[in-house]
Amino acid sequence: SEHVARYTADFMSRGFGDAMMAWGAASILIESGSAARDMGSDSFVTRLHALALLCGLNAIATGADERADALVYETIPFDAGTFDFDGVLRNGDVLDVQTGLTVGADLAWQTEIADRRVDASRQFVGRVTGVGDLHAEFSKEAWDIDGCLVTPGVAIVSGSEDIESVERLHELVASGVTAVVSPSSHATTIQSKFGSFPPVTFVFVADDSYTLLAKRFAAICRNIQPATISGVFGKKKPHLLLQADVIHSCGARNLGSLRPGAQADIVVWDPDKESPRHVFINGEAAILDGVRVTPPPSGRWRYVVGSPA
Repeated sequence: SEHVARYTADFMSRGFGDAMMAWGAASILIESGSAARDMGSDSFVTRLHALALLCGLNAIATGADERADALVYETIPFDAGTFDFDGVLRNGDVLDVQTGLTVGADLAWQTEIADRRVDASRQFVGRVTGVGDLHAEFSKEAWDIDGCLVTPGVAIVSGSEDIESVERLHELVASGVTAVVSPSSHATTIQSKFGSFPPVTFVFVADDSYTLLAKRFAAICRNIQPATISGVFGKKKPHLLLQADVIHSCGARNLGSLRPGAQADIVVWDPDKESPRHVFINGEAAILDGVRVTPPPSGRWRYVVGSPA
C-alpha cells in the first residue's frame, strides 16, 4: 500500500520497542503520522492503524502468522522521509501587508494542536512556517500558483444580525473573506448559530471598540463584494493593507499577515479573475480552483477574543 512503509532507523538501545525485542519478546512496532487534510479521532490514519492491529491479532488467533512468508516484509519500501509542511504554495507573488510590497516566493504552513480551546475536543491551528525559496522542502500538498497574487485573508466588521446563515458565510469565503470582527455581546448568539467551527474565524472585541471600528472602516469592510477586491493587483493592495489594520487594531496580532507564526488565512488571486482561485482558513482548504471544499469537521479553532491596542 502507498500508505505503509518500513522505518529506516537501525536498532536503538533507548527505544522502548527495541528494548522489548532485546529482552526476547516478539514485537512489531507500528508508528503513525498524519495524512493530508486528516485530523481528529476518526481520521484515515487512526482507522488504518486500528485495521493493522486487528489484522495482526486475527493472524495470531487463526495461526495465519505461522504460515506467512517473512520475506514479503522485505518488499515493503522504506520511508522516504518526513514532510516539512502540511501545505505549500509555490511560485506566487506574496504580499507583505506591513510594507505593501510583493515578493516572488513560496509560502508554506504547518498544523499544530491549539493551546486554547472552545470546548474539551481536540482542536488544531494552521500557522505560516515558511516564506521564500522552499523548492527543496517536502510538503503533504503543494499548489503551483505561478503568476498569482498571495494575500492574507480579508477581514470584515459585522454583527450577528448581518450574517443570517452559514450559507452567507460560505458566500463571503468565496469572495476572499476569512475573518469577521464582531462585538463581544454577540458571541453567544454567533456560537449558537454557527457552532464551534464555523467557515470563518470570528474575532470578538468589546462593544465600544467594535462601534469605533465599524465607523472607521465601514466603507471598506462592511458588506464586502468580490468586485471590491478584484481587478489588477495594484487595486487589491490598498484594500488589503487597510483590512490588515482592522484586524491588528483588534489585538489579533496573529491574523491578517503572512509572516511566520501568523494563522494560515491565505487567499490566492488570479490577475484576470474576479473571485479568488484558492482560499485557506486556519491552514485548511476552503476554496480550491474556485470550488468550495466540503471536508468533514476537523476541529480547527475559529473563535478569537481580541484585545484592542
